[in-house]
Amino acid sequence: KERKIVGYNQKFRKMWKIPQKVLTPGNDQEAARYVLSQVKDPDAFIKNLERFYNLQPGSEVIGLVEFKDGRIFERYTKPQIYNNEVIGRVFSFRDVTKRKEMEKQLMYQATHDALTALPNRVILLDRINQSIKLSKRTNRLSALLFFDLDRFKLVNDSLGHTIGDSLLQSVSERLQ
Repeated sequence: KERKIVGYNQKFRKMWKIPQKVLTPGNDQEAARYVLSQVKDPDAFIKNLERFYNLQPGSEVIGLVEFKDGRIFERYTKPQIYNNEVIGRVFSFRDVTKRKEMEKQLMYQATHDALTALPNRVILLDRINQSIKLSKRTNRLSALLFFDLDRFKLVNDSLGHTIGDSLLQSVSERLQ
């Protein structure tokens, strides 16, 4: 309740890369500084803690903690209750870095062409819809520019798909 660390396990210490001497009893300020020095957005981290303790003291919450070094932890917290009174919070962390990286990679693959790395039809349709909505909202015109490679089929048929792929990659680099 006083926002002091009353217990932890070695797995927590190792995950957070906190030296043993920092987690000694009564050393909460140094531990907090150590934690805040690692997280990507210390202000958001503190704001979330305040929310857990002040606005939603009885709620269970799942969220993410992003670190400066690229690690991502899933944070689960719930109230610690004794005699029907909230006396603190219990936190549990799970490293989801690899899962998040994989999700990001899958999203990229789903929205970009493998050969050219240009956004694909999924992104195109989304951007067109966004542009139409913006045009309606702001009463402005939008434009769509369409490129066509004349006789591209001839390149593939006469010079081969490898040369055709190289041509597409070259054009995409110039467009980017």
